[in-house]
Amino acid sequence: MKKRALLINPWIYDFAAYDFWSKPMGLLTIGGELKRQGIEVHLIDCLDRHDPYFQKRFKVKEKKFGTGKYYFEPVSKPTYFQHLPLRYKRYGLPEAEFARRLKAFPRPDAVLITSGMTYWYPGVFEAIALVKERLPGVPIILGGIFATLCPDFARRNSGADLVLTGRPREGFWKALSRVLDRHLEAGGETPVLFDLYPRITYLTIFTSFGCPFQCPYCGAHLLQPRFQEREPDGVMDDIIRAVKHYRIRDVAFFDDALLVGGGDRFEQILDGIINNYLDLNLHSPNGIHPRFVTEGLARKMKRAGFKTIRMGLETWDEELQSKLGGKVTGDEVERAVAYLKHAGFQGAEIGVYVMGGLPEFSVEEIRKTVKLVHGLGVQVRLAQLSPVPGTPVFDRLKESFPFIEEDPLTHNNTTFIYNVIPREEWQGIKGWVKELNAEVG
Repeated sequence: MKKRALLINPWIYDFAAYDFWSKPMGLLTIGGELKRQGIEVHLIDCLDRHDPYFQKRFKVKEKKFGTGKYYFEPVSKPTYFQHLPLRYKRYGLPEAEFARRLKAFPRPDAVLITSGMTYWYPGVFEAIALVKERLPGVPIILGGIFATLCPDFARRNSGADLVLTGRPREGFWKALSRVLDRHLEAGGETPVLFDLYPRITYLTIFTSFGCPFQCPYCGAHLLQPRFQEREPDGVMDDIIRAVKHYRIRDVAFFDDALLVGGGDRFEQILDGIINNYLDLNLHSPNGIHPRFVTEGLARKMKRAGFKTIRMGLETWDEELQSKLGGKVTGDEVERAVAYLKHAGFQGAEIGVYVMGGLPEFSVEEIRKTVKLVHGLGVQVRLAQLSPVPGTPVFDRLKESFPFIEEDPLTHNNTTFIYNVIPREEWQGIKGWVKELNAEVG
C-alpha cells in the first residue's frame, strides 16, 4: 500500500517579512528523497506567493529579480510586544484556506513541518494545532531551525509527536521509517522537489552547507556542524534543470560560506554558467567573505550575471572584529569593493552588512562604520542581531537579558535591539542610512 507524506511550510508571525528568494530547502530536499523512495508527497507552503489562491484573488506583484511581498493579516501582539507601536502580522495563506487543504489532500501517513527563525514559532504551533484538529491520529514530525536551536521548548510546547534536530542524517531516516512503517535511508544528492509548486520564478540553491568560521553570534555551525561542499557539476545540473523546466532567470546562492573551500568550487560554477551561455541574474543574499574576493573572481561574477552582492563586515573597529573571530577587516572590504567596481559593478549592486544589537557596539561605533562603508560608494545594509541559543553571544547576553531564555519570541531581531539602543535612536540611524543609500548609484 502506497505511503503518503504531507510537507508543511508554516506561516511567519512577525512585524516584517519579505520574500527574498526564500524557499524551505530542507523540507523540499526531504520531499525529493521521499519521492525517490516511493513515498507520495504533497505540500502546503503557506508562504508561496504564487499559490493559485493568491493568483485568483489578488494581483501578485513581482518586485525586482523575482522578489515580492507576502500576503499578511494583522494579528494580536504577544505580551512581550504590547508596548511597541508596531503591527504584528501573520504572513501567508489565510487560516481557513490552510484548514481546507488539510482535508482536500488524501489522508497522509505522516505530516512533516519545518520551522524557520526561533521567534516565528507561533506559526509552527498554529499549523500543528490545526493538523491535530483536522487530521486526528496522523503523526506530526517537526524539524528545521527552531526545532534544532530550541529543542526542549519545542518538545514541551509544540504539540508535535516527534521533534528532530539538525540536518537529516541516519537517525532522522530511522525515525521516519518507524513512523511510515517503510524502510527509508539517506541517498546521495537528490534534486530539491520544486515540482510541488505550481510556479517557480527563482531558484534558491546551496553550493555548500555550514561554515568553517564560528562567529560567536552565528548559529550556522549548530545547524550544520561540519562544513560540506557540493560537487560543482551537481550544482550546475540543478541550475540547468531549473532553467529548462521552470524558465527561471534569478538564482540566489544561500551558502553561509559561498567563497570558502578547496577546489575553487564557486569559480567552477561561474565557469559553468558562462560556458553554457545562461542568461541569469545571480544573487548572494547571505553575504560573501570579502577576504576571498580577487580581481579575477570579480570579473567572473560580472560575466556570469551577478546583480546582488552582499558582504559581511559587522564593524570596522579592529578590536571589536577580533572579538567576533577576526574573519574580516575593513581593509579587506575596501579591497573587495575596489575589485568589484573595477569589474564593472555599480555601487547600488553591492551591499555591506553593518551590525547593531551587540551591547559592545556603541551608537558612535555603528555610525562610524556606516560612514566608512558609505565612503566606499556602496549600499549600507543594517543587520539587527537576533540572539541565537547555543552561541557564546547568547550565553553572554542572557546574563543581562535573562528573558531571552524564557521565550524565543524575545529573539526577534526587530525588537531585541531596543534593549541595547533606544528605539528612537535606532530608527534615526535607519533613516539616516536610507538617505545615504539613496545617494549611491
